[in-house]
Amino acid sequence: MTFNFKIFIINYMLPNILKYEAIQKFIEALKEDILEYIGKDKACIIGLGENGVFYGEGVYFWLKKQGYNVTFTTMNDYGEGLEERKAKGRKILITDSHIIAGHAYRNALETLKKKKESIVKESFWY
Repeated sequence: MTFNFKIFIINYMLPNILKYEAIQKFIEALKEDILEYIGKDKACIIGLGENGVFYGEGVYFWLKKQGYNVTFTTMNDYGEGLEERKAKGRKILITDSHIIAGHAYRNALETLKKKKESIVKESFWY
């Protein structure tokens, strides 16, 4: 018997990350905006920093459960770690847990603007 990673993610990780109250509250508060923004397009969720990864994975698995064509990747404030192939030609939704001074978002925005021709269809910021 071989290990099927996709089945593992769907059966183990999906239900587990969506059970967290913080993820549920985040999705409940933003779900209408997220669905309106994505529409029927392909999307890429980008988890910004450590906390953004947590919320981004929650949004990613929630959208997958809804049947959306969505990918997930991460990056730091300066674009390091971004898997561009996962974002290419998709609407981009960046997740983070909070904004204090806005420096991380400004840096992330500038990074993605520089890469816009190669990856970004549209941009949306949380």
